[in-house]
Amino acid sequence: FQLAVCHEIGTGVPKDQKAAVDLYQKSAAQGNPKAMCNLGRCHLNGWGVAMDAAAAVSWFEKATEAGDDIAPFCLGGCYNAGNGVAKDFSRAIDFWQLSAERGYPEAQRLLVKMFCRRSGNPFELAEAAKWILRLAEQGDAEMQYRYALACLNGYGIPVDEKLGCQWLEKSAGQGSAEAQCRLARCFFEGTGVAQDYAKAVQWYRKAAEQGFAEAEYMLGFCYHSGQGIPKDYAEALKWWRLAAAKEYPEAEYNLGICYAN
Repeated sequence: FQLAVCHEIGTGVPKDQKAAVDLYQKSAAQGNPKAMCNLGRCHLNGWGVAMDAAAAVSWFEKATEAGDDIAPFCLGGCYNAGNGVAKDFSRAIDFWQLSAERGYPEAQRLLVKMFCRRSGNPFELAEAAKWILRLAEQGDAEMQYRYALACLNGYGIPVDEKLGCQWLEKSAGQGSAEAQCRLARCFFEGTGVAQDYAKAVQWYRKAAEQGFAEAEYMLGFCYHSGQGIPKDYAEALKWWRLAAAKEYPEAEYNLGICYAN
């Protein structure tokens, strides 16, 4: 199987998709579900073999039955697009959910996107939160931030501000400017954590240094008001100008007041 992968992408050996297909077939004959799935991909895309969507579906089905995590995701795509099988969005969702349950991150992300798009339904909000959490637990910084927002706002789950801040810290620690700014706001307002202006300034600065407009404005506000840091009007103006350059409304307003006075 690994030699087949090397031939398919040209790692350590010349790229030869036909040789890859031959090796995948030998591995699939021994019951390797990954080989079955990759044969499906080859047939679907015409890599080393004639394009044949029906054959692709057959291999995806075999791989799915053998327990592969990616194959049901591919099979869902076939049902969604009508490739090699009649279009059936309901079955597509079933296969995507199976793939997600088996731990395939791309299937989990697809379900998050799908359920969030139809978030007027409480069940679908809860489903979105469920898959966001699964991805967050795998270390996905964006999903850690999104799950934090779900905790803070009660999107699909009960409000839990303390837990929300814990997830914000995980995401902020990976460098997410959005999470850093939102965590700063929690410290500034005392939401889910003890109010601490100095920590708020610390996180606003991290996000502001990445060019995040809201954080630039709030860092300027802290310099202007002396909350968590000594007053420094020059620094306040500096950060407000940066935020205003990104058309952040509050920064533009405050700059206007400063110039008027």
